[in-house]
Amino acid sequence: MTIESIKKRLPQWSKRRHLVQFLVLFTFFTAHIPLPIRGLEQGTIKLDFNTWHIHFFGLSLAKEHFYLFFMILPFALVTLIIVAFIMGKIFCGYICPQNIYYELLYRMHQKLKKRYPRYRRSKRIQNATDLAITLVLATATVLTLNQYFIGAHYLFHAWISCASFGFFVTLVHFMKHRFCTNACPYHFVQRSLQTRTTLHVNYESDRPGAPCGVCYACVKACYVDIDIRKDRFHPDCTLCGACIDACEGVYRNKAEPSLLKLSLVDPEQQQDTRWGLKLFLVGVIGAMFIGYGFMFMNRPMEKVLLARDATASTATTADKATSNMFRISIKNLRSTPMTYQLTLSPSDFRFIEGTDTLTVTVPEYERIQQLLVVSYVGQQVLSNISAITIDCSDAATGDLIQGFNLNYLIRPIEQTRGR
Repeated sequence: MTIESIKKRLPQWSKRRHLVQFLVLFTFFTAHIPLPIRGLEQGTIKLDFNTWHIHFFGLSLAKEHFYLFFMILPFALVTLIIVAFIMGKIFCGYICPQNIYYELLYRMHQKLKKRYPRYRRSKRIQNATDLAITLVLATATVLTLNQYFIGAHYLFHAWISCASFGFFVTLVHFMKHRFCTNACPYHFVQRSLQTRTTLHVNYESDRPGAPCGVCYACVKACYVDIDIRKDRFHPDCTLCGACIDACEGVYRNKAEPSLLKLSLVDPEQQQDTRWGLKLFLVGVIGAMFIGYGFMFMNRPMEKVLLARDATASTATTADKATSNMFRISIKNLRSTPMTYQLTLSPSDFRFIEGTDTLTVTVPEYERIQQLLVVSYVGQQVLSNISAITIDCSDAATGDLIQGFNLNYLIRPIEQTRGR
């Protein structure tokens, strides 16, 4: 038996679907596990309530970057809507957790029915087994979900875990596929967007020389009991491809192509008249994620604030020179310590340290506040107010981070107001 013959015997669509479903479950149950790799010490994805950081694929996002993380939600929503318009319920059949668990239970029941005749005859044993498996899956899911949060014990008390547990059991054991057709919001969105050119299972009923043998293999393979020959756009169809695999298995012995296949073509017009719109929508998805990537790559890595010190804006030294006091706040949003350089201009002004530059080192994810005392050392007599500039830059590269244009007061602010 050759490799090609083995490939032909394998159900292609079921194999692809099961692979995607396995990757979804594997990612969910393992993404929180800490790894001995730099940046993944807390896991691939995790929310830390102690430090208010989001650990995301090797990056640690401070709370100032939370908006970038939550911007994924509207992008994902728009993507799902466009996918629903073009690809139908492909998300439901391949990625939806509810459907993955439902199909997992269905396959377990089918194997038990084939192996144990008593199990096949007893509905009570089937229901008890279904409930037992659901309880195990619910426990594993809730415990795994809690691992994605650090320091959240005050949020995820026992009653919240129990509520999640009960919700899972209700969906998977009691409601099953009825939730998808009667309560799932994505189902209603997809139904409202479905057209004749949305991806669907097409039945070639008019193909000459190869009529359907009415073997019902496609109906038997469908885990929601749909006869796709009667309704190509059935609302319960998740495009899993099980019926296509079954039909291909029947016609493989006849050396003929299957009567069922996935199609984007209108069954009546035999052509897709909306390729331009679909390509435009795909371009919209690409543009959104390119824009998001640009925003993510150019996210601010420092938060710098500088203002006149509220306690003492000006002060007069022993030699009757006037000094101005400012307070700078620098928060380092990087995962490594950073050294920043503060540059004062024009050259007639100096920091109290006697230089026109200062260096400040800030640990990772920390904020420091420092008092800056600026004095005038020039010979020219100034007016009451003069303009100065303090620039904050990266000490290592010299790249300017932020500049501040300030007013230097010659007399104390109280005297200036009194005049």
